[in-house]
Amino acid sequence: MTLPEAHIGHQTAERVRIKIPSQLGDEAYFSRVEECLLKGGALGAVQVNPRTGSVLITGSRTDLKRITALGEKNALFKLQDSAPKVESLSQKIAAPIRNLGRSIDRFSGGELDLSGAVFLGLIGWGVTELVRGNFAAPPWYVAFWYALGIFTKSLSGKTE
Repeated sequence: MTLPEAHIGHQTAERVRIKIPSQLGDEAYFSRVEECLLKGGALGAVQVNPRTGSVLITGSRTDLKRITALGEKNALFKLQDSAPKVESLSQKIAAPIRNLGRSIDRFSGGELDLSGAVFLGLIGWGVTELVRGNFAAPPWYVAFWYALGIFTKSLSGKTE
């Protein structure tokens, strides 16, 4: 039997929150967790919240090794070393843009990147508009270009 995966939501010297997302909403499960952790000793106060899928343990006796052992011994959960990686909205939006950039790089043999391709496309479009005699206010794509510039600058320095 595979134990539900748990991870530490946050931890301080006298407080640890364990998240068990796969058991979200299961009141019977969290009652069992609370009971087993309290009976297991070497812990402070235990507070469960099935609606958030979490267990809060507070007090000076929050021994993480003991909590991990109790969780596994009672077949309640397996505490993972780290929290699952959460992808931010900007990372989700940027992923297809990065993929497009990689495709352009591969296609051009490394001579052209995404920003270079966009630059050349906008220069070409601008020249076309000038040849047509269109000297009106900047079109919609200028707003998109500025938005893209701001977005990509906000991602600079972040790792993939």
